[in-house]
Amino acid sequence: MALSLSISASQLSQSVADNRTNLRVNVNISWTSGSYDHYGSTKYVTVNGSTYYFSSEKINPNRTTSGSQTLYSIDVSIPHNSDGTKTVSIYASVKTATSSGTVTASKSLTLSTIPRATSPSVSSSSVQMGSAVTINTPRASSAFTHTLTYKFGSATGNIATGVGTSYSWTVPKSLANQVPSATSGTAVITCQTYNGGVLIGTKTVNLTVTVPDTTEFYPRILNIEVSEATETVADEFGDLYVQSLSQLNVKINASGAYGAAIRSYSTSVDGVTYSADTFKSNVINGSGIVKITSTVDDSRGRTKSETISINVESYKLPAITSMIYQQCNADGTANPTGNSTKITMSGSLSNVKDRNSASLLLKWKKAADVSYKTKTIDISEWEFTVSTIVNNTTTDETYEFIAVLADKIRSTEFVVTTGRVTMSLLAGGRGVRFFGEAESEGFWIGDVDYTITDGEYDELLSLMGGK
Repeated sequence: MALSLSISASQLSQSVADNRTNLRVNVNISWTSGSYDHYGSTKYVTVNGSTYYFSSEKINPNRTTSGSQTLYSIDVSIPHNSDGTKTVSIYASVKTATSSGTVTASKSLTLSTIPRATSPSVSSSSVQMGSAVTINTPRASSAFTHTLTYKFGSATGNIATGVGTSYSWTVPKSLANQVPSATSGTAVITCQTYNGGVLIGTKTVNLTVTVPDTTEFYPRILNIEVSEATETVADEFGDLYVQSLSQLNVKINASGAYGAAIRSYSTSVDGVTYSADTFKSNVINGSGIVKITSTVDDSRGRTKSETISINVESYKLPAITSMIYQQCNADGTANPTGNSTKITMSGSLSNVKDRNSASLLLKWKKAADVSYKTKTIDISEWEFTVSTIVNNTTTDETYEFIAVLADKIRSTEFVVTTGRVTMSLLAGGRGVRFFGEAESEGFWIGDVDYTITDGEYDELLSLMGGK
């Protein structure tokens, strides 16, 4: 009798929770000739490393010349690898009382993979910080639970534990601190799958996280500090800003949101733009409401602008618009040969909210004198026309009159000179001056003495009819 041994196996069921397959193994023997009984003495089968012996069975009990029969059948629970895969090795041996001796068979069987660690997914590939996204955890067994964690930049944290099939996660706004120079980044979500307290496996999914385009995530201008930079203006006008006099100390206090840094400053004051966070402005030329607009850029490329307004009081320099003189009597009555001069002056000053001051001083002297006489003129209006009489001004002499108008900061002068002398002879005939009064001997043109000889002088006088 020629004998041969074979193995057959089939999967009966699988336990996802236990990570096992129930496998039925059959040991089969067949023959091709012979018509009598043969008994084996030692028979066993090894499945996945475990050996199972079975009792002697009558081979070919019906004494047929050819056929086959199942000698042994066993159901075995096979544990899978941690990843759910498994390949089973089976070996069978039967010792017979025939010329075939001991017959053997082997088989390698790859079992169906049992789902293990959950592969997470997200309901959207991108989500804004502060908004929710659903993390799907399609577990292989209802006995499985999940622990979800995240990593974003250097930030890590726990999302949830004991998760079943899904979890709605609100992405923390604080993650924006991890991307101070960008508006998005990639978060790695890790899903750990547990069966009871046993970790089955770990898998991840990526999620794009974006910084929202909302005010909360834009740079902030906390305040714009403004103060007077010109000390004299502050001393004289207190808290008022004054046109053409004031300069401003400006400081921009700004900060980036959620880790962003302020990259640049741009501030417009009275038509001039400045690029520092702290600066001293040019003199303010405008008046009334003057706007200060500051714009900052952050490291995410986002901008914020703020505008404040200050009131600038109008101001013009003291101005004497006209100054005229008239020869008169002592009482002011016009008289071309009078010995007094009436001076009439018109001008204006800025009141600067009635905090300015006004003074008008008249100075005069003979053209040839060095020192001036002075007189303070009362003015009661910011725009004025006033007159005063200066006595003892003879018509045969030239006088210089200077009006000085001043406020708290500036002053201005206006000069008039009475009729200028073209030529004057010194009494006694020994001096002549062109364009001025002759006050000493010699030949003068203006203030320059051109000394000449007596003969030249006599000849000059002769030509002039003076001798």
